[in-house]
Amino acid sequence: MTQQFLRNIWAEYAPNYDFSESNSLGIESINKSSSPSSSREKLRTSDWTEGSSWKGRNFVWHSVRYLNFSANELHSKSFPYTLMKVFPNLILLDLSKNNITTLGNIPQQSLNQLHFIDLSQNPLDCTSDDLEWVDRPNITLINLNLTFCNKPPHQNKPKPILQTIRLIKKVKSECRVNCSCVIDYIWEQDKVIHSKTAVNCSSRGFTDFPDPETLPKPTDTLYLNNNEIHSIAKFVNTYEDLGIRNLYLENNGISDLNLLETFDWIYSFQVLSLRNNNLTEVPTHMLENIMRENNWIYLIDLSLNDWKCDCRTVSTFKVWLLQYAKFIKNIEEVQCERTKNQIRYLKNEDWCSEDEVSQIIELLDLFSIFLACCIFIVITKVLYDYWNFKRNGKVPWLVSKM
Repeated sequence: MTQQFLRNIWAEYAPNYDFSESNSLGIESINKSSSPSSSREKLRTSDWTEGSSWKGRNFVWHSVRYLNFSANELHSKSFPYTLMKVFPNLILLDLSKNNITTLGNIPQQSLNQLHFIDLSQNPLDCTSDDLEWVDRPNITLINLNLTFCNKPPHQNKPKPILQTIRLIKKVKSECRVNCSCVIDYIWEQDKVIHSKTAVNCSSRGFTDFPDPETLPKPTDTLYLNNNEIHSIAKFVNTYEDLGIRNLYLENNGISDLNLLETFDWIYSFQVLSLRNNNLTEVPTHMLENIMRENNWIYLIDLSLNDWKCDCRTVSTFKVWLLQYAKFIKNIEEVQCERTKNQIRYLKNEDWCSEDEVSQIIELLDLFSIFLACCIFIVITKVLYDYWNFKRNGKVPWLVSKM
């Protein structure tokens, strides 16, 4: 806050009280400066510290227009919203250079009267509803360029308060479902504030995925734990444009993941948690494709499902688990339904008969022979085309058509 601005406000809205730099809440006096000969009135520190309501609340100073509490190491509990009832006609309130995160439920009448407030150089928590009022038309934030949000979590540095609060309001307005919608993280790109939004619909009695139109766009993380969802069809068919990267479906009744093969989402997600569902098997080739082509993946949780264990499980699913173990959360709880053996420790000789092992080996041998033949044919064709070009000057038919 510039000194000239303070002087102008001080002169225009006197009488006022100045508590600035009062020895970290060691406030012992109120300097009423309505005139040079004005008297001093005493105020005990205990009357308003630690979030207690003012003991002086029974008398009200209607004449006070400007209060300065800057540089007092005030925190949110030290500044009671009941203080505004004691000074109902404040025009300007200076709370700069403190440790305030939120301001509590300030009375509506006080907000209508207040025109200027300085919240600069405070670790503000903009996820709290208590600060949405700073975006009201009648409120001017002094030192706006020094007023930042420490929350939501941010990239590198706190973000400008008004842009952040407007983004939070947008997310709340788009949250039209019986779930909580919060911003997990914000970052700045080309001077525009962006967010990662988390929607928590856990334990809300959902029997299917909520309609995508009722969720903020984009929604980065969706929690649907502890519901009664049995199918992923709605997710596959309607969630393509929502931008979900992290999906939590723990403690539901999902038994089939085959539809995921048709959804490109599997190549861009970061987290997929299917802990404690009704899965018995999953297409291993799909899991293999996910791990090969998804460069964003962070973890998959397949624990506490009813996994069917047989020779194919040992020869494919177990191999996949071991190969990508660093991405598999709770791998020790990926167990056979009946025996409760950890699948990663299953042995071929315990689950595969000699005939089954021989059959698998024969199939692999046939596939290897097929690949070898294909390679031989390709090499032979390349050599022939080269020889024909050198001798007769003829390029291959395919090349001549290009």
